[in-house]
Order: sequence, then C-alpha cells, then structure tokens
Amino acid sequence: MEGLVQCSANYSPLTPVAALGPNTPELCELHFAVPMFPLVVLMLETYPVAKTASSSYHLSGYRSYDSLLIPTNGYGYEIVRPKGECDPISIVFTSGTTGVPKGVVHSHIAAYLTTLAEILLNEMNTMPVYLWTVPMYHCNGWCFIWAIAALGGTNICLRKYDAKFIFDSIIRMSEILGPGTVYPWRPEYSSLPPLERARMKALHGLNHLLMEGVDVKDRVTMESVPFDGLTSGESSSSVRGGCGGRPNEVVGETVCAFVMLKQGRNARSEEIIKFCGERLSENMVPETVVFDGLPHTSTGKTKKAILRERAMALI
Repeated sequence: MEGLVQCSANYSPLTPVAALGPNTPELCELHFAVPMFPLVVLMLETYPVAKTASSSYHLSGYRSYDSLLIPTNGYGYEIVRPKGECDPISIVFTSGTTGVPKGVVHSHIAAYLTTLAEILLNEMNTMPVYLWTVPMYHCNGWCFIWAIAALGGTNICLRKYDAKFIFDSIIRMSEILGPGTVYPWRPEYSSLPPLERARMKALHGLNHLLMEGVDVKDRVTMESVPFDGLTSGESSSSVRGGCGGRPNEVVGETVCAFVMLKQGRNARSEEIIKFCGERLSENMVPETVVFDGLPHTSTGKTKKAILRERAMALI
C-alpha cells in the first residue's frame, strides 16, 4: 500500500499493510505477522462511510493470503520489534458514533493495555472460547484478537452473521465482545428485575483501570462537557436516531432517518436534513425523516432490522 505513517515517538515512517475480508483465521494471524516486520495493520472496513475516510490511500497491488505462505516469503526472517512503545501497530477507519468518517492510529502500548484490560474486566480465564460476533476490522476486534492468544484460547470465526448459529453456539462460548469503557457491576444489581438488570448492564462510559481517563467534548468548542451523566457532546434536539434504506426507482435506495425527540422539543424534517448535510458526506444525508419511537434491545441497542422494514414500507 502506498503511503506512510509518521510515528510521533521516533519520527520513523512505517508502511501500512491493508487487509480486506470477513472474520477469518487469516485476518487474525495477520494481526501478529504484520507487526513483527514491523509494519502497521490496516483493516479495511466494507461500509461506504469508512471507505470515504480511507479514500486518500491508494492500493498499489494485492496479494492473496496463500501467496504469503510460500517458504521463500515466510521462512527465515527475523522478528523486528518496535523502536518504542508508542510506535503504531494498527490503523482503523470508521464512521464512529458521530457519523463522521475518521481514521484512528493505535500504538503498541495502547493495544497492550487494552488487551490486559479486556482480560481483567471480563474476568477471562485461561483457554477461553471466543465467538466472533464483532468485526475484526472494528477497533481490531476490541483487541480480543490479542487477548485470546495471550490466554491460549480458541477463536470461533464467522464469515457471516447467522443468528441461529450464534444462539445455538452461545451457551458454549465464554466471551463474545467487550466495550472500550465500562460501568462496574455491583452486587445489589443482581437482585433487580430482569429488564432493570439488562439496563444496568448496558451502561458504560467510565474509564477502566488501565485507561488514563475518558472525556466528552462539545463538538463546537471542544471544551469538556459537565460530568453529570446527562450532557451530550453533540448539541441536538433529538434523543437518538437510526437509519434504514428506502427503495428509490432512480438510485435504488435512499437514506431514511428515524428520529426520536426529547420530551418538549420540536424539530422539522428540513432542519434534520440540513443539519446532516452540513456534517456528513452526500450519500449519508437522509432524504426522508420520520419522527417516531425507536425499537431497541434490552441492552439499549437500536434494532436496525426493524428500521429497515419500516423504511421499506414507506413506498
């Protein structure tokens, strides 16, 4: 891949090695092989919003994974360790929670500390069995790629997400995924009703023991917002929103946004569309806005499949 990553620690350029594919053992192995050269792992996301963020990089060619296993390419090389702990180990491109595409550089020390944090916070034992329901390109699988290896565990890789297989297998799994921030569980929460326990488990946002701190900034002033558990870093009248693809005879599909407003707040479709148009790429701006409640799971995640069905019905 063309392009270099300038390391802030020693100012030595490192070359990214891009990889594109579903959750497979090969992608998992590349997270170890690439840094040994040492180069930088660049996991390519398949979603258009992430492609927008990585469009400034140009692939100079591609190689199949099997071609990398030829003895002349893979035998006898010496493992080269990074010059410093702040050297980059990976780059990920993501739309983020704000919908604005961005690139993030992970350092060796950050990946190391996050790996240890996942092990400690999830109370993982040796030889765990991990079901890959989170994409490996998403924050390097929350660093579970390295955590499972550190504990001598087994990776169950899924090329596609099959709900029946996941639920049939989940009783045999010991780990599924982990958030970057946490909300420590308290013994008294265990006596709460099921729905309330689920709500408490869905909470997160506090830094864990290996994270120096967590902060939320106002997106305009970049000043820290009040630490009150209520103030959002994005000034908006809406509580939450989601999107679904609405059929369109001309372009095939357009974005339909579903928005749930805060109690007592008002907004018009035109305002939402203008707000998005000033901040998002053209293909992400909704053409239709529906003000309604949002379906969500017991852990607070929006049920995107239901939103897609609602959007499909708006023909």
